[in-house]
Amino acid sequence: MRKIDREIVAVEMRLQRIALRFGVSDWRELERLLKAKGIDSPELDTLWPEYLYLRKRLEELKKRRSEVLSSLGRL
Repeated sequence: MRKIDREIVAVEMRLQRIALRFGVSDWRELERLLKAKGIDSPELDTLWPEYLYLRKRLEELKKRRSEVLSSLGRL
């Protein structure tokens, strides 16, 4: 459980660092910036795959954490 929590924090920190690089205060706002039309930035284009990977990884970790908590509750 601790390993999952540590990885969740690490992924959120990576997302937050990306957001701060582009002047966005919260990584949850990052997708809107990355999808915005009219912004032509090679750096944003290269970050899109990393953002998608990190977001998917975070979803997977949160799901796994929920499953672990659920199984512990059944003990």
